[in-house]
Amino acid sequence: MKFITEEYLRKEFQNNRFDIFEIKANERLTPGGRQYLLDKKIQIMTEVEKQLSKTIDTPPIEEKKVSKKILYKLKFMEVFYSTLVIEIIEKNIKLAQRVLDICKEISELRKKYEFGNLSEKVEKNLEYKRIDSEIPEIYIHSKIGVELYKLKALLYDIFILKEMIFDEENTNKALISEIETIEVHVEEIIQELLGG
Repeated sequence: MKFITEEYLRKEFQNNRFDIFEIKANERLTPGGRQYLLDKKIQIMTEVEKQLSKTIDTPPIEEKKVSKKILYKLKFMEVFYSTLVIEIIEKNIKLAQRVLDICKEISELRKKYEFGNLSEKVEKNLEYKRIDSEIPEIYIHSKIGVELYKLKALLYDIFILKEMIFDEENTNKALISEIETIEVHVEEIIQELLGG
């Protein structure tokens, strides 16, 4: 069994760019490898799927419904991070508005999948460098420390949600894409607060 890591994929991509990555029968992707391919918007196919795609024109697969576990997680995130807005509105109204916008995005996403409205697809071509930096300890004593740590907690909640989706039998790629858009917005705010 050969494990395909993020490091291996980076080297391969630098040497020869590709849009589809084929996984052979004796290969497995590590979580980091899978995330790298998703971030680069590279389609993942098994040998059999690749052969079938060459020989058979298959109709597009309808997106599957989202589990209750994921919907509950979205609801939790929406409610929990709305409290952050309440705490920071008097300190920093611009930040409060941006966090509120993220809460609204989470709410809209939840409602879209909760009521089975899968016809609307939001497609955004986001090219970004994922930043998962640590917050320096000095910020715990600053005016924006609470906000930074709560935003970081939101980011980790997003990561957990993505892992929950990956654990499902058929990964919902549209949902992952929309969650990654929210992830980017949170990361941007954290970097701005850190002065980066």
